Amino acid sequence: MIISIIFTTTTFAHAQSETASTGYKDGFYFQTDDGNFLFKVGSRINTLYSYGKLENEPNVSSLDLAHAKLYFGGHAFNKTIQFYAQSAFAQNTRSNPLGLQNENTAFSLEDYYVRGNYGDVALQMGQFKVPFSKQYMIYSGNLQFATRSIASDAFQFGRDRGVLLTGKKTWLSYMLGFFNGGSQMTMPSISNLTNSQNISNDSNGQGLMYIARLSVFPQRPTGFSEGDVDFNEASRIEWGTSVALDQNRDFDTDFNQSLDEPKTNTLSVSSDFSYLRRGFSLQGEFYYRNNHFQSISDVHSIGFYAQTGYFIMPRSFEIAARYAWLDPNHNTGNDQSREISGVLNWYISNNHKHKMQWQYTNVHQDVASKNDHWFHWMVQLTI
Repeated sequence: MIISIIFTTTTFAHAQSETASTGYKDGFYFQTDDGNFLFKVGSRINTLYSYGKLENEPNVSSLDLAHAKLYFGGHAFNKTIQFYAQSAFAQNTRSNPLGLQNENTAFSLEDYYVRGNYGDVALQMGQFKVPFSKQYMIYSGNLQFATRSIASDAFQFGRDRGVLLTGKKTWLSYMLGFFNGGSQMTMPSISNLTNSQNISNDSNGQGLMYIARLSVFPQRPTGFSEGDVDFNEASRIEWGTSVALDQNRDFDTDFNQSLDEPKTNTLSVSSDFSYLRRGFSLQGEFYYRNNHFQSISDVHSIGFYAQTGYFIMPRSFEIAARYAWLDPNHNTGNDQSREISGVLNWYISNNHKHKMQWQYTNVHQDVASKNDHWFHWMVQLTI
């Protein structure tokens, strides 16, 4: 498929322009000299070693592919019409998959969309990440830790097929969209994570999911990258809020992969904050979800995380710490989970493209009286 797209784009571009160039800049590219056509191909691999000292189950010692991405994108006809596609290859052998973002599948097509730009406004259609949890929205290669927090993993909506309108001004940005929805849903849980595959439900009679997001940056925005890798001399501050309404969704209340409550309406709210300056970073996010069932009482879910980091050597070595908390059912008192993590990062090329991470994570689960200790060593290479 990629070869056919390259051939088609190249042939059409040559028909429109006499000269073109190839090279490498954040990926291998082909572009026409008039700037109307651009095609770029890149890839990223994250190899991960994990050791887990676990309670009530065997310990884990495993080498895995945490991420293996192949992507291409660019623009066609002019710079206002953009396209992007990303595939994922994942192979893992762990009995406990905590921290892994993909199933053990050979191939999956994660993103494929087209976007039209008109000034500061853009319309995007296809399959891509639902813009709810900011930490989940951040590209996995630009994370400060080897894993996302247990709270953001539990509340994110994964990828979905939909339409998204975005806009940006000097001090704010907004997103408005609708998606197919989350298929059969469960309560937020660290043992039943929504993975990074498409979760759309095409069944007849199901409602759509509607989402709105607003970000405000009184100074420059922090953007979609964690840690102050660029060592900003001036402060960057950003606040964001997302609201999602998912209608008439099938719901699994006891995690047995069967339908327990049909036509469930779910309201989800997240609020995030981030700050960057001179190698110091601070960010956090709060999540709330209300599941309105037809035959049983509503269930309220709450979670949050906070993390901070500092470059002990500017743009090279960074230390960071994180605390996360998750309460899947606020009506009960014995199902909470907590995470404490610390990480040492070595940014080999002074950016996220090539880095090595050593991470320790402690996860305590009240419901199982379970206290697990994890050590992760991850190497990232972006081509």
